[in-house]
Amino acid sequence: MTETFFSTSQEATALNAFIGNGLRAVPNGGKRWRLLPSHGSESPTHAHIEESAWLCLDAPLGDGRQHALRADDLWAFLRQNAHIRSGVKFALTPEGLSLRAEIPLDSEDEARIAQRTRAACRDIQRAWQRLRLGESEGSRERTPCRSDELAIPATDAGPVTTVDLPRLCHETGWSFTQRKSGSLIVNLDVAQGFHQGIVEPSGKRGVRVFVTLTESPSLLPPCRHALSVLLLTACGAVRMARAALEEEMERIAVLFEVLFPTPPDAGELAHALSALSVAARLTAAEVNALHEERVAKIYLAQRGWSE
Repeated sequence: MTETFFSTSQEATALNAFIGNGLRAVPNGGKRWRLLPSHGSESPTHAHIEESAWLCLDAPLGDGRQHALRADDLWAFLRQNAHIRSGVKFALTPEGLSLRAEIPLDSEDEARIAQRTRAACRDIQRAWQRLRLGESEGSRERTPCRSDELAIPATDAGPVTTVDLPRLCHETGWSFTQRKSGSLIVNLDVAQGFHQGIVEPSGKRGVRVFVTLTESPSLLPPCRHALSVLLLTACGAVRMARAALEEEMERIAVLFEVLFPTPPDAGELAHALSALSVAARLTAAEVNALHEERVAKIYLAQRGWSE
């Protein structure tokens, strides 16, 4: 087996968290590993360290053919992004659909890094298992992506923890305004546009950070398809943040979010606000444009997708 040298103790902590999760970390060249489950009913996950600062996890789904995915499949995955508690996300890459997570390694709190790593590995495996369960229970024509029941139950076990959001946000250096509800409004770093991030408590112990890009009463099928391609692709390009939807009776909100199931430290919150800023810079104008059916059809054709 190839010996792996770590630049920081945080990198070693992440690798030990794999082992503690019942995974075998097989070196795959440089700071890359294949994480193999202890039995064959789970998905092999790829892990690598970028810039000595980020642990990136990726579990490929399907056969790698991006354009074989149907429009309804993509929309369902986008909807389900908001229901995975650890911040794991469905993402679209040239190789196809995958489950992904990015974990910052620059925290001095190595126990926090281990906790985030274990939670991400756990939820990647849970989502993969639910996809395969949907496939085995469906008809021959049904693919794993057809399941609309991929949500992972919330894991809010433990006592309620009060998070001092103003103190936490002050430590990041980002300016903010506090609402009466206790949530915070932060002006994101988006040069060509005005977008505000919201920092609010989530569940018993967590924190959610999000930015809403658009709200609309309804979307035509080509628009939903084009938005799914754009947003899931962005999930594969932007670290930490994931695209998601909020759907109510007469409202569809398109947003990016970072979810912490347990309280973040100031460094993690700063990364989250930066990630939302990048996501808004990359996609906000396109998201607005793709609400128009003609533009959506042109976008899909240029990206090689059929309607």
